[in-house]
Amino acid sequence: MGYGLFLVREPNNPHDPNALAIYGIATVRWLFSQKEKQWHIGYVPAEVAAEIVEELVNVGLPIGVEMYRIEESGEGFFDIKFFILGPPGHGVATRMKARARKT
Repeated sequence: MGYGLFLVREPNNPHDPNALAIYGIATVRWLFSQKEKQWHIGYVPAEVAAEIVEELVNVGLPIGVEMYRIEESGEGFFDIKFFILGPPGHGVATRMKARARKT
């Protein structure tokens, strides 16, 4: 089974115009067929989404997401840890330095 995550921008989200929805995707193979399934699993935290949208998305830079850990809680929920990926040279430290130079 292949799996991963992807982001969908939701500029018309009534709660947050910077909303970045996180979707899980899996390709399930059974005998001679395969089916792709997608699930909406949550949102990037609002303060992080605002920064990503302002400093990467709005200037046309591509972003991605990569899952690095998934844990099941005792209540039947899953905690999914992920990295948001941007082009080389646009990491958090670089963007923070650029912000500091602007002020």
